[in-house]
Amino acid sequence: MEAADRLQAARQALQVGEGKTGLRSYQTRTLAPERPAGGVYRVEPNLPRLVLAIRSALTEDSWLALVGVANLGWEALAQAGIDLDRTVLVTCEPAQAAQVLSTLLEGFSLVVVGDVTVSLSQQQVLAARARKLERILFTTSHWPVASTPWQRRSGANSWGRTGKVG
Repeated sequence: MEAADRLQAARQALQVGEGKTGLRSYQTRTLAPERPAGGVYRVEPNLPRLVLAIRSALTEDSWLALVGVANLGWEALAQAGIDLDRTVLVTCEPAQAAQVLSTLLEGFSLVVVGDVTVSLSQQQVLAARARKLERILFTTSHWPVASTPWQRRSGANSWGRTGKVG
């Protein structure tokens, strides 16, 4: 077997392993301009940016769960074209937050987390789960081990992520 063939076989084995574990390589984690890849992303908590980020991550058949998000304008969501019939507001006890978020990732395309305390280890588990299930979790606070910040791309109607991939 030539070196090039062995390299190709190794790359294919790596892709299979990454798919089974929910990990992704740098190349497969690059984002399409219309929709982010599964994972945890930080969005500024101000209403216009949060609504725009939510809108950019949803498709027509997506479901949205909001957890601990205070003062979110339902009218602003509706005006942005977000289907309120596919939007759920969830409350939970602080001790159950990680389990609730994990369960929501099973059934919702996008989960938005506001004022909810989640430990660093729970953040890592939730980030891996979001990647594996190809779900999006937006947080309005900084999760140091799991969130990639978002910023508006100048001159575009889409969102881009900043920071390192890893």
